[in-house]
Amino acid sequence: MDNPSFRSAMQAILEVLPVGTAFSGVELPADAAGAGNDFEAIEKLRRLAFTDQVEEPQQLSLWQPAST
Repeated sequence: MDNPSFRSAMQAILEVLPVGTAFSGVELPADAAGAGNDFEAIEKLRRLAFTDQVEEPQQLSLWQPAST
């Protein structure tokens, strides 16, 4: 996909949706669970098809274990 608008939009969406339970390990409130599921689906798509074109969402680093 060579469309920069698509890449920017995908990156922006992944930065504003709440991180889903599969990535954070935290159960989201019922009102946010659907948005978390959307995050999971879009992030899995990014990893599968767009890893080279769309950067990993910065908010995922908040959920990664700290290195010691």
